[in-house]
Amino acid sequence: MGGGVRLARKEDKGQMLDVISSYPFKWDKKIAKSYYDDYFAGSMSLKEDRVFVYSAGDQIKGVVGYSIDRYETGNYWVGWLYVDKKDSAHGIGGRLLSYIEKRLRKKNVRWLYVSTSSTKNYKPGLKFYRDHGFLFEARLESYYEDGEDQIILCKRLASTHG
Repeated sequence: MGGGVRLARKEDKGQMLDVISSYPFKWDKKIAKSYYDDYFAGSMSLKEDRVFVYSAGDQIKGVVGYSIDRYETGNYWVGWLYVDKKDSAHGIGGRLLSYIEKRLRKKNVRWLYVSTSSTKNYKPGLKFYRDHGFLFEARLESYYEDGEDQIILCKRLASTHG
């Protein structure tokens, strides 16, 4: 599948939300829409965040972003890594993740974190991150709602010693 990763543009937002809504997740599209509204409006609190898309021609096939842990460590979090469900077996997710990891390594970011849900719909995502070198960090019980835990994973990107 030909295509490439580029910085997301405001006019991509509808297709980005279509990618996210290609999955039956309860809250993701609504929360992503709020985030993208703020991001594309130039919210100062998101000035260091970046959002990228994987596009093939004029079609958005995947989306990923990252945000800095602003107030504590300078480490980063993966945000909204989604590939359109019909394109999920084409390696697009791996390309998107590799792209942001490469960018963050150039910034000497030590740790990249990601959170996901413990429900069965998110199991493929959890496997994806583990297959790409992320390790279990924590479980926050009933974080999203009763019986739905938040799973936090992390991956070492850069050494603290030059």
